[in-house]
Amino acid sequence: MPCKVNATRTTASLPKNGAKGQRSIARMALGVQILYLFTAVGPAIGSLTADQVAILVNGNSPDSIAVATHYARKRGVPLNHLIRLDLPRRETITRDVYETRLRIPTTRILDERGLAGKIRTLVTTYDIPLRVKAPRPTKQEKQWTANARTIQAETMAKLHSIKRQLLERFPHADMPKTPPKTGQELAGQLRREIQRAYTALERSNDSSTSAQSLRELVILSSQFDGMIALLNNQSPPNPSHPSYTSQALRRRHQDMNTARFMINILNAVPSDANRNRAYTLTRHFFGLSGILRLTSQELEAHTYKDGDASIDSELSLLWWEKGTFVVAGRMPNPLYARNAPQRTNTATLPIMMVSRLDAPSPERAMHLVDQALEAEQKGLKGTVYADARGLDENGRSAYAVYDQNLRDMATLFRQITPYDVVVENTERRFSNPGDAPNVATYVGWYKLRSYEDAFTFQPGAIGYHMASAEAISIHNFWEKGWCKNALERGITVTLGSTGEPFLDAFPRPKAFFELLLTGRYSVVEAYYLTSRYISWRMVLFGDPLYNPWRGRGFDAQQPVTQMPHEHAVPQRIPMAPSSLSLHNPLEIMQQLKHERTATLREVDQFIARVKSRSLGQ
Repeated sequence: MPCKVNATRTTASLPKNGAKGQRSIARMALGVQILYLFTAVGPAIGSLTADQVAILVNGNSPDSIAVATHYARKRGVPLNHLIRLDLPRRETITRDVYETRLRIPTTRILDERGLAGKIRTLVTTYDIPLRVKAPRPTKQEKQWTANARTIQAETMAKLHSIKRQLLERFPHADMPKTPPKTGQELAGQLRREIQRAYTALERSNDSSTSAQSLRELVILSSQFDGMIALLNNQSPPNPSHPSYTSQALRRRHQDMNTARFMINILNAVPSDANRNRAYTLTRHFFGLSGILRLTSQELEAHTYKDGDASIDSELSLLWWEKGTFVVAGRMPNPLYARNAPQRTNTATLPIMMVSRLDAPSPERAMHLVDQALEAEQKGLKGTVYADARGLDENGRSAYAVYDQNLRDMATLFRQITPYDVVVENTERRFSNPGDAPNVATYVGWYKLRSYEDAFTFQPGAIGYHMASAEAISIHNFWEKGWCKNALERGITVTLGSTGEPFLDAFPRPKAFFELLLTGRYSVVEAYYLTSRYISWRMVLFGDPLYNPWRGRGFDAQQPVTQMPHEHAVPQRIPMAPSSLSLHNPLEIMQQLKHERTATLREVDQFIARVKSRSLGQ
């Protein structure tokens, strides 16, 4: 199914109140999982400049060299910002090639040239590979996978036993007749059964029987959900019991938040010792349901499910070393405007913004730069097109929400710009030659991987198709997807995916164009501020410095005192990523490495304290 909707890999959130030593734990987490950055909401100061850009060049391709030098000359990028790499001339590479011949050499060259703490954006050029494969599991990872499957099977058996006890002790007429097919279904059934039993006990008139039943139910629910169950079912506090005073309950909540945080840290840097630590904490705080989640996370991580990515999106984590983040799945983007509402005084590794100067031919790739410059000088002319489907947003499906956002984008252009706006709001598409002439901007739905030649693009045109795998290849002559064919026919900026991205990986159209219309952001900044994920399958094509509406006055006609995003949240517009504070990433990496050992000792101390408290109660 194209453009699926799916949950994503999650990262920890720092608990408000932590145990002693939590500050250094947080510092380690910032190095191994992206939790906070020097990202803040505030005035957008300036925009991306040429001296903040580095250009990646395939030294084995004269075409790549030609595109890179053309861009540097046109935009004034210093020549020592061109990074020449020894890469194969193919669109897909292995993870080992990515690490040894692309990522590591790039970090080394940036360091040697004194650019490590200056570069905000990487430009990938013609013949830089497009996709990176998922890694092959190592022997150790295969052992962890086998062990996780064993633990998962044992946990499932224990959960079935709890379910049988619940149904025997608290029978009811509408017991589920169909056995669950997955651990998630079983956990859901158990959670409903436990809640139903608590509700039945609350309504019971037999106090003596209810007290005994409650004790049995608390034991079963705590086996299932760990400390969460105890906390959820001890309200209000019981001052007569030392384990359930208000102070004790606050401490338990604090410990549980700290444990959740630590488990995510340990999972991000797997080892035999860290796995043991993670399972110990999970058993104590989150019970069998937590163990089931942890085994599922391990199976996904160590089999590298969804571990492939676009080269560009993976390069967002240029400074993250192998083994310090979870490759499988997709990672929340810290630059996404709604992910970063606050500052932190802790130095963290930067996120690289990445855009691609690529097309079916090197001449077309160079044309992306020329067209961007022409539109900046003369203004982006043409018509705004929105190809919606007439879906009712009240249905609250992701498709309906995006469909409404397309119409909202069209309304925005009508309200604050002089552009003619054309909205197709039925299942019909712009599909026939001449349906969409003189395109300035376009966003719409798909005929999946089957480009329909309905568009003629103005110089500087920006547009994208919300569909799966529309960027699976740019150089294959037979490729029918949107990105390759739109680039071939003259679009200046587009974006797409190298595989199944899931719908919410696409920037919401209104948010993306609302930022661009302020004239305060370059294309790559607007893209990263409105894209939810990195280390994923999305890729942006076009000149990252392109800013079509700089100084055009549209920002004065929209409510820039609010963050221009999909929801009307009264916040200031997001700070341009190019204006954020930046520290030398190599120095930060060393600092994080030195703190890692000390932090793991603190994890062990926390586990020891938790065990001693349990024994003392």
